[in-house]
Amino acid sequence: MIQIVDEKHYLILMGSLTVFFLIIMSFVDFLIVKVIATVLMGLSIGGMFPLLLSNVFSAYPKAPGRIFSILGLVGYGSSMVFQLISGIVAENFGEGSVIYVPLINSVICIIFVLLLVRSHNIVNINQMKK
Repeated sequence: MIQIVDEKHYLILMGSLTVFFLIIMSFVDFLIVKVIATVLMGLSIGGMFPLLLSNVFSAYPKAPGRIFSILGLVGYGSSMVFQLISGIVAENFGEGSVIYVPLINSVICIIFVLLLVRSHNIVNINQMKK
């Protein structure tokens, strides 16, 4: 089978689509558009965690247990913190402002992913020159 997009670019693309759908959900007032954006966001985010696990496991095959526990800690721990922050925002600024919490979180994550990809490419280029 011919692979059109490699896994790393797929993760970046799906993360960017998730941010795009969150922006639509945040700033559009039509309910139908929000429902469609929610469904499309769910489809774009659905395969990211298994793909992330496979990428990490293939990069570090000797420590799958440790890697899985760290990714689980980050994933579930951030979910708990995210719920706490959403509750605080809802109490202080109203329920309508809770949608901005995942939007800000997604933008920050995309920035970090792009920085990591950029630094990874720089490392690979420097290793090839040696």
